[in-house]
Formats: sequence, structure tokens, C-alpha cells
Amino acid sequence: APAKTTAEKSEKGEKKGSQRGGRGRGEGKAADAAETATVAGPAGPPTAVLRAAVESAADESGWAHLGRVGSLLGNRLPDFDPRNYGHRNLASLMEAVAGLELQRRGLEGGQQTVYVRLAGEG
Repeated sequence: APAKTTAEKSEKGEKKGSQRGGRGRGEGKAADAAETATVAGPAGPPTAVLRAAVESAADESGWAHLGRVGSLLGNRLPDFDPRNYGHRNLASLMEAVAGLELQRRGLEGGQQTVYVRLAGEG
């Protein structure tokens, strides 16, 4: 028999959970509220964490390579995803955060490297 895909395993797990009544003791309304909050998404990006990651990754001139910032964010917040905040990528999210400045380096129309720094630095 072929191996089951993750989706098939997940589906089977959901069926088992619904047969047992779904929730354990004391999870009722609080769990419903948590699910609603997760679906609705957080209010905004964690700006303090974003700024701290930029500061940690910055070189002596204050600029940080966006890839390095992304790696630090992934380590600090494993579930972090810019799409959860309405942005298609990290650069787009960083541009929307007050107090951060982005710079694209490279040939116009060619590959560009993105750097970010705290506004007013350097």
C-alpha cells in the first residue's frame, strides 16, 4: 500500500478528534476564542522584535542584510511569516514598519540585495 500523505494523516486525526468529542476538559469557550483570534490574525507585526533583529544583524554602519534579519526572526519566532500581516515578503513588511529604512543595492533592473536599518542611524 502507498504511504499516506501528511494531508491524509491530518484528515484521519481530525476525524478521530471529532469522534472523541473534540475538546478536553476546560477548553470550551477559551479554545473557541483562541481559534477565532488565530483565524482573524494578530493586530500587527511584532515591531519590537523586528527592530531588535535589525539591530542584532547590523554592521558597524547600522545596515543589516535582510536575509540575516530573516534568519534571526526565524530563530526567535519560528511561526513568523510576513503573510500573516498582509505582506507578501519580509521586505514589504519592513517597508511598512515605522522607524525602519530599506535600501536596495545592485543594478537597476538586475538582482538587488536588500538592506535595512533603524531610521536615523548612521
